[in-house]
Amino acid sequence: MFVLITLAAAYILSAFAQKGYSSGGTWLGRNLELQIKNAGLNLGPFRVRTNFTLSNAGYDSNVYYGATDEPIKDLTFTAGPAFDIYLPLKKKIIFHIYESPQYVYFKETERERTWNNYFQGQLYFVFNRLVASAGVGRSEAKQRWNTETDIPIFRKEDSIQGSVFWQPASMTSFNFSYRMARYDYGESGLAAFKYAEKLNRDETYFSFTAYREISARTRFFLDAEYGLFDFANPATKKNSKSYGGLEFSPLGKIGGMVKVGYRQFDSLNP
Repeated sequence: MFVLITLAAAYILSAFAQKGYSSGGTWLGRNLELQIKNAGLNLGPFRVRTNFTLSNAGYDSNVYYGATDEPIKDLTFTAGPAFDIYLPLKKKIIFHIYESPQYVYFKETERERTWNNYFQGQLYFVFNRLVASAGVGRSEAKQRWNTETDIPIFRKEDSIQGSVFWQPASMTSFNFSYRMARYDYGESGLAAFKYAEKLNRDETYFSFTAYREISARTRFFLDAEYGLFDFANPATKKNSKSYGGLEFSPLGKIGGMVKVGYRQFDSLNP
């Protein structure tokens, strides 16, 4: 329902779409322009890029990680299509939707077969030296999420985020971003651990990043982040905060990024 409402809103917004749009004078704006131009499918005012995602594949030697008397072994993969949908609006506004339904397959363990879904909606305001964005996201997926969820389990994530990107000079730029996510876990009949009771929480992050362009394909960046973790159950004494420290990327030519840095994690309860 959430995705359908957002798609309906995009359809209504398409009435204001126009063919021309501005990428501004920032490298982030130019990247958005390239993504739109390289989309392979045109549907009226919409630009659509399609991909196939294989997010997990392999042999699991212990599907339930000790929750059963004998280890259950199985072949598994998670795969499905992914769609990036762009809608340029009124010269300086770009609406972007990412949608990816993915099927979780287990060869023998049929009870673990299911569909995951990942959705993101983003609105960009592109100006000459500044790009502002705001968005929402929702994912509903089953997998092992961390060291505390040692068996596959459903988790729903609802998020909001926003950012302001400023490029005052051709080689120097800055970005400030905010993100809040709410995590809601399901339960499993195989484990005594109450996942929802112990792990449902809100996470909030504030990030600041400074970029320095080294070449047309390489940027050096310094990133600092502050995070808050607020658990829903007051009896769960895991509320905490983290400091991202300084992370820097000396490489960019390889089509990815390398991060080196440190993180400090503080529990609010001794």
